Amino acid sequence: GRLDIPTAWVDAGVLPILGLAPRLGSGFTPASFASGEGVVLTHAFWKEHFGGDPGVVGRSLPLLGGPQPILGVLGADAELPFHLQARLVRPLPPLAQNRRGEFRFTALVRLRRGADPRAVEHVFRQVYETQLQDYPRNTPPERRPALVPLKRAMAGEAERGFGLVCGAAGLLLL
Repeated sequence: GRLDIPTAWVDAGVLPILGLAPRLGSGFTPASFASGEGVVLTHAFWKEHFGGDPGVVGRSLPLLGGPQPILGVLGADAELPFHLQARLVRPLPPLAQNRRGEFRFTALVRLRRGADPRAVEHVFRQVYETQLQDYPRNTPPERRPALVPLKRAMAGEAERGFGLVCGAAGLLLL
């Protein structure tokens, strides 16, 4: 059967910005991003579903949208910020101008030395305001863009999880 698996859809710049390259296989090519074809497995998914078989690259993975060629496997230490539950990584193809719906994207941006983060945030807010005006039903007001340093964003996720664990432990002890 076909599998429905939590997936991080990325554009061509995300894995290099994060310093992630597949430990097995070559990963995505420009053709992958043009077509949206291919998949890179997380290390945990590879171990769980393929038993760590190094011959997995080139095989086909049955997904809801159809079978996809396996292009690579990430290392065990690879971290996908904001997509901690993701088990697969897929190339995000260009979206058609007329394709509308509720999409939730997280953008990772590497600023040039000396670039003003407020200017970048201003551009994202302009896009958001235009979307909110043109497509109010598909633009959730609670999803206003904010520019946050990656380390702080990732630490925030860890801090929230740590707080929940401590709270649960405290209740258990009581």
